Amino acid sequence: MVQLSDEDIRARSWDYNVVTRFIPFVRPYKQDAFKGLFFVLSLTIASLFIPLVIKDMIDDAGCIISSSCQNPVDVQNALLYGLIKFLGLSAIIGFSIFMSEYIIERMGEKILLDMRTSMFLHLQNVSISFMDKTDIGRLMSRLQGDVAAMQEALQMSVFAIGDFVLLIGIISVLLIMNVQLGILTILVIPILILIRLIWLPRAKKAFLDARIKSSLATSYLAENINGVRTVQSFNRQNYNGKIYEEKASDLFKAQVKATRLSALMMPTVETLTGLAFAIIIIMGANLVINDTITAGVMVAYILLVQRFFEPIKTISMQYNVMQRAMASGYRIFEILDIPVSIKDPVKPLNCDLDGTIKFDNVSFAYIDDNYIL
Repeated sequence: MVQLSDEDIRARSWDYNVVTRFIPFVRPYKQDAFKGLFFVLSLTIASLFIPLVIKDMIDDAGCIISSSCQNPVDVQNALLYGLIKFLGLSAIIGFSIFMSEYIIERMGEKILLDMRTSMFLHLQNVSISFMDKTDIGRLMSRLQGDVAAMQEALQMSVFAIGDFVLLIGIISVLLIMNVQLGILTILVIPILILIRLIWLPRAKKAFLDARIKSSLATSYLAENINGVRTVQSFNRQNYNGKIYEEKASDLFKAQVKATRLSALMMPTVETLTGLAFAIIIIMGANLVINDTITAGVMVAYILLVQRFFEPIKTISMQYNVMQRAMASGYRIFEILDIPVSIKDPVKPLNCDLDGTIKFDNVSFAYIDDNYIL
């Protein structure tokens, strides 16, 4: 008989088999996936142009402030044109945010519905022996939590593509505007990677422990609700309540530990980001004073560096989501792989029945060689 694996699955951040089997659930909605990706990329590209437009407007306004414009009318027209471009890009960003989130969320909910429906219909046909030996709570945990984890990973993977494109775009623009400041900014990446390599093993263990404790608490809760009549008949309410309180307490402690480690990462990154900002501003100010770069370039640089760290932080946090999704996918497809012992024939026999029933050499067993009839 098939036994479900333990909840403690040490999943990789990328499991080819899980991804391959997940694709058929995504394929019916590939148009939505491409539409969502299109708006994510539109948002990313428009975000890259905003600092450049601001740079041009500041540089054009410089001569007005210093009263050194040879043709003030042309400068005013350039500023008006820059304002129109800024408003247009802002409109594109706002519309792209709305459309990308709406399309991707809707696609995720559709896939969520399909996966849960497939699991539910499959569980209707599995053998009674499997249901007799399997905790209902574990099945509920997989039907709810694991499917939701796969949905979250799918949605984040689409936005991750936009984050990666944004990161490459920002690096390219920074190097084009000023190689010296660009290299200084890029040097922060190895430091962030080193910090993450130190933090990841501890956080990985804490997140996994929290997921296991959550599954155990959910399983025990579902079992007690499902068998509440049995619990009451044996007067085990207080006893079972204490057991659940222990499991809930273990879950609380595990979640707090995972949250503490997660909260530790963000301030560290923010501190490093602040130091990088300070160094870039000091060096950039000297370059502006020496007329190596314009004030507009400096402002654009600050805006781009602010955006530079956002995709790095987002992509680094997505690792945990993908790892959790691979473990969840393994458990989901484990349920879908449960064999159905009794299947209706494709072409059933057409028998003429006269209403007579004869039992001849009939036996039945939940487990092999352990007959009850």
